[in-house]
Amino acid sequence: MNWYYVEGGQQQGPIGDAELENKARAGEITPETLVWREGMAGWQPYREAMAAREPSPSLRMEPSATGAGVVCGECGGTFPTEEVIRMGDRYICANCKPVVAQKLQEGAPIGGGPSDPDDLARQIIAGGYTTDIGDWLGRGWQVLKENFWLVVGGFFLVHLVLVGITLVLGLVPLLGNVAQLVLQGPLFGGLMWYYARLIRGEDVGIGDAFSGFGPRFVQLMLAHIVASVFYFLCYLPAIICFAIPVIQSGLFESGANVEQIVNQMFQELSPLMIAGMALAFVGLLVQIYLYVSWIFALPLVIDREMSFWTALQVSRRVVAVHWWLFFVFAILLYFLLTIVGVIACCVGLLVTLPLFFVAQMVAYEDIFGGGSPGV
Repeated sequence: MNWYYVEGGQQQGPIGDAELENKARAGEITPETLVWREGMAGWQPYREAMAAREPSPSLRMEPSATGAGVVCGECGGTFPTEEVIRMGDRYICANCKPVVAQKLQEGAPIGGGPSDPDDLARQIIAGGYTTDIGDWLGRGWQVLKENFWLVVGGFFLVHLVLVGITLVLGLVPLLGNVAQLVLQGPLFGGLMWYYARLIRGEDVGIGDAFSGFGPRFVQLMLAHIVASVFYFLCYLPAIICFAIPVIQSGLFESGANVEQIVNQMFQELSPLMIAGMALAFVGLLVQIYLYVSWIFALPLVIDREMSFWTALQVSRRVVAVHWWLFFVFAILLYFLLTIVGVIACCVGLLVTLPLFFVAQMVAYEDIFGGGSPGV
């Protein structure tokens, strides 16, 4: 939807819904600023236009066929149809009605949920959000079909940049690994936000897939690095148990290669080796738990502008409510879709792997809704 507004006596625009709200948040558009879009009889103050605004398709939340309810556009909770009303361009629950009414009176944009991350997590959990894996996959597939080249093109370019930089810098020992560690968070975070904006019906270009290389770069980088460090720590006890027998055996000093060292280790299974294998299995389980728990960390960093640690914590708290279902969701997305793509002569990976990210962002939109500032 294209909007026009008056600034300094001059008509400005067109701008989209998201940019209009951003300007209102920044104070560039006040409640009294005259605005107009196609379909309006004439210019109106921003506060009046927002109060009378019809919901756009990307914001209209109708009850699902499964009876899951309607998502409140302010707090993000899910409520029965009879417990919500439409205000502005959102459906609002009874608890949020006074707050939204005040915002409309002041000309402030509504929606986005609470800005405090703790409040956000509490309200989502208290709202008893539902999970529908089939619906997420189905809607993800619909988004992919309707925006095929934007979805696949963004995915291909982001991964091409990551692989290309890693290979080039990999000519220097360890530098490629460091580059991948630094760039993967911003690249994947930007790609996820790009898909979220497609899902919301915003106008985006292929360059928006690299939105992670912006103000949120450091936080996205830290989110990935810190998560990777925790994944490594899951296996550290096992690594120590494996390393002690090898050091004691003197195989390193003898010049034995890796294959000889491994063969010798398993020929002479010591209690430490057995303990190491057990600890490695435990480490794998812990890593899986953390991976599933942090599935929404990157989107929270870039979309809701949370710090990396806050995003990891909020994601973990919200996912914990339905952790096993998210585990099944991750298995379906990552393993089954990858297998299907490989069976389709690997070309199918260009469809199934982007679907992994799009379906994940459909789930994010259902649970967290649109972005708002965090800490």
